[in-house]
Amino acid sequence: VYKGVLPYYAELIDAMTCGPCVAIEARGAPGVCEQLREVCGPHDVDMARYLRPNSLRARLGKDNANNGVHSTDLDEDGEREVSYIFGHVLDK
Repeated sequence: VYKGVLPYYAELIDAMTCGPCVAIEARGAPGVCEQLREVCGPHDVDMARYLRPNSLRARLGKDNANNGVHSTDLDEDGEREVSYIFGHVLDK
């Protein structure tokens, strides 16, 4: 989804695959994904520290590639990412 979009795509993939990973699929009442994104905080770690200091990215992130947590930012990307992670990556 992010290949060719993020200039630090390779670093992001390295960060997401360098160790153990917990993958979850959030489903529920309307707004559940937005609530999860609020808990994660802004994608930019410095912005997260400034705007949402208690968010996961503010507390766990080192930089934008190693930001502590991945959360789909667009609802339409969610199904594609879930299919990729649970249908391809975790099946290996």
